[in-house]
Amino acid sequence: MRSDTHTNYSIRQKERQQDVLFKQQQSLKEQHSAPAFEGIDIGALLLHFWKGLKKLFVALKYQLSKRPVIETSKIQLPWFKLGLAALAIFILTKKDIHFSINMKAPLDALVKDHQEESTLPTTEHLSLLTPVNLQTKTVIENKFSLSNISDEKAKNYIKRFQKVAIAEMEKFGIPASIKIAQGLLESRAGTQDATITSNNHFGELMAGQAYHSAWENWRTHSMLLQENYPELFELGNNYKKWAAGFKKVGYTDDRNYEKYLIDIIKKYNLQEID
Repeated sequence: MRSDTHTNYSIRQKERQQDVLFKQQQSLKEQHSAPAFEGIDIGALLLHFWKGLKKLFVALKYQLSKRPVIETSKIQLPWFKLGLAALAIFILTKKDIHFSINMKAPLDALVKDHQEESTLPTTEHLSLLTPVNLQTKTVIENKFSLSNISDEKAKNYIKRFQKVAIAEMEKFGIPASIKIAQGLLESRAGTQDATITSNNHFGELMAGQAYHSAWENWRTHSMLLQENYPELFELGNNYKKWAAGFKKVGYTDDRNYEKYLIDIIKKYNLQEID
């Protein structure tokens, strides 16, 4: 019996030394390692669990060795319950075990989702960041309006440039009605500042240019049309096709430009000149 007791004592001494060494290692690890929430150390947990079971087994063996009369074959121990009890006692008594569940990843996901939600455009954001300038749009659509131009001014403009328009039609194939309607519309019957100061009757295509005479400006405009929009010259002498063609080739960003030309031609019977 002494030899068994001595052996059990030696085992306990050795396990105490291992526990002291393990605690020292854990202390060093806590000093030099990252803060909490690093993840559960499953290996260390299983090691402590195994040591607890060994201690329980040694204690039971020691108690049984003191009663040699009892037949060990008849003893039925609830090993599963004892194991769970040992694990519970071990967890409660060992203060140096840290359960560090890493919550960083799910929290990061939640923060990321929240940030993504906050960046989604709301009604307020749309109103602040993407304003719709209705006034600018209206100006673009009505920049060729002749609402303030009297019929007298319009007829005087037509009379003045009728022969020039016919000459351009004969040389380039542009319907005279279209040419007069363009000049009348874009110069506002000759009242635009660029028309008065620079002889420029076609400001959209020739903005910022100055000419010695109105005739030079009209001839340059015909040449630019032929150079930049050759597909228009395949439309023949049909003013409606030409009006629609200007919209198709992107001559201007005014969506009503085609309608303006046709209305002017019909109002002043300019198709008769063709």
